Amino acid sequence: MNSTPTYSGAMGTYLSFLLSLVLIVSVLLVVYFLLKKYVLKVRQNDLIVLIERAVLDRNTVIYLVKLSEKYMYIASTSGGVTILREVDESEIIDKLPRKGEKFSSIFYKRLGKYSLENEIKKLEKLK
Repeated sequence: MNSTPTYSGAMGTYLSFLLSLVLIVSVLLVVYFLLKKYVLKVRQNDLIVLIERAVLDRNTVIYLVKLSEKYMYIASTSGGVTILREVDESEIIDKLPRKGEKFSSIFYKRLGKYSLENEIKKLEKLK
């Protein structure tokens, strides 16, 4: 009686599973990059930029948008869209994101907290 265990069946199953997993992940990555390159690029527009969005309830959203060189607050409800008011850039300049600005500084600004650098500057001014 030859009682040597055979691992080729289990090893073949694991190998085919890994190969299938790699194939599925690579197809998903290709689809993601194609969507990002062709579909999402179409939605970008230099004339209309969404700056901020505030959800008031399930049917009401207020947007701050930049249309060409104008900034406007727009309300969207189930009944339609209304322009609330036009604002000057000087009124909202400190809230606008800047190119190259660090995520942490934007994050803390949105939370109403200050970054560590600002706190250090305040302490230096007190000296």
